[in-house]
Amino acid sequence: MKTCRKCAALFDARQCKACAKVAHVKWKAKNRAHLNSRQQKWRAANLNKANAAVSRWQSENPEKVTAAKKKYRDANRHKENVNRAKWYKNNLARAKAYQAKWYENNIEKKKTATAKWLAANPNAKRIHKQNRRARERIVGGTLSSGLTERLFKLQRGKCPCCGLLLGTDYHLDHKMPIALGGSNEDRNMQLLRQKCNNEKFVQHPVAFMRSRGFLL
Repeated sequence: MKTCRKCAALFDARQCKACAKVAHVKWKAKNRAHLNSRQQKWRAANLNKANAAVSRWQSENPEKVTAAKKKYRDANRHKENVNRAKWYKNNLARAKAYQAKWYENNIEKKKTATAKWLAANPNAKRIHKQNRRARERIVGGTLSSGLTERLFKLQRGKCPCCGLLLGTDYHLDHKMPIALGGSNEDRNMQLLRQKCNNEKFVQHPVAFMRSRGFLL
């Protein structure tokens, strides 16, 4: 056994492991740029091997991966929101289609989430309704009684966007959205399946039908 001159610990190897570890940490701190450059060169030359190692580590440490992602999101919340908003703006039709599909497959989860959000934001729904009513007052017009029944009969119980049966959860929709200048009158109304109306949202009717492969 040998005695370390720095910490007076006993060791039987080439050098004291505790002191060697401390020295190694200090060396890495002083030579960070050199180490990063060397790692980048190795990764560039061994990309497949590096990716396989990362994938293996991630599969073996899912909790650490989740914690790291959460830490990154918390530290870069604004950046994440900006990137998400930018992608949403550039992929509006794709985002709406994805949302509509998710809603259709997760109806109960959506209802629960909506109820929870409304409970935490009691004034949000009121503000939304007031804004909607304000827009309707600006464009003017009223809907006649019995309109829904007449439209259902006129459309033969089918959705004009997809041709499928309307079902029981159909929506009364403005053909030209009020947000785009549409009127609040009988002639601007139609019945759509819930899925179709969710996907259409406030899109121009021509643009929406083109996104579905019609009116090309």
